[in-house]
Amino acid sequence: MLISNSALSSNLLDIYDFSSRETAGSWMIVNDGVMGGVSQSRLSLDEQGALVFEGRVSLDYGGGFASVRSIVNQLDAQKYQGIFLKIRGDGNKYQLRLRQTSRVNGPAFYQHFKTEIGKWVEVFIPFTEFKASYRGRLLPDHPKLDTSRITQIGLMISDKQKGNFRLEVKRIAIFKKSKP
Repeated sequence: MLISNSALSSNLLDIYDFSSRETAGSWMIVNDGVMGGVSQSRLSLDEQGALVFEGRVSLDYGGGFASVRSIVNQLDAQKYQGIFLKIRGDGNKYQLRLRQTSRVNGPAFYQHFKTEIGKWVEVFIPFTEFKASYRGRLLPDHPKLDTSRITQIGLMISDKQKGNFRLEVKRIAIFKKSKP
């Protein structure tokens, strides 16, 4: 994972731009309540054009995660190398999650990214770094991510990081490397 790279910044194709409701997509919250937990989260767009994902993660009752996801119209990213995020966080570690089905359940492909407290950063995550998982368990024998059929993009906080959290997302895009 790269934190910043100006050569890649010029080769971006937006998936979501949170400067307006029209380009922000439609997102849904999926917290650990689906398994008996009590974590809470909320989602909003702020006046500065960022998606704000915030709440409180609780480890009570077997819980421990909060997430949001959005269905995209069969994103074909074969000619791209990965996902770009422009984020400002709280120092917590989050997951970027991709799915290849529009169902709520099923395997997801994830990669972690770390935030810096109060600082906007650009994160580039190559598709080759995504790992398959199902309900928190790694699936080492699962087929690799097929970048020609990405149907969902999501964000998650988990990994026993209890307490309040706040992640602001200015932009989600796919990137490709410049030709030399």
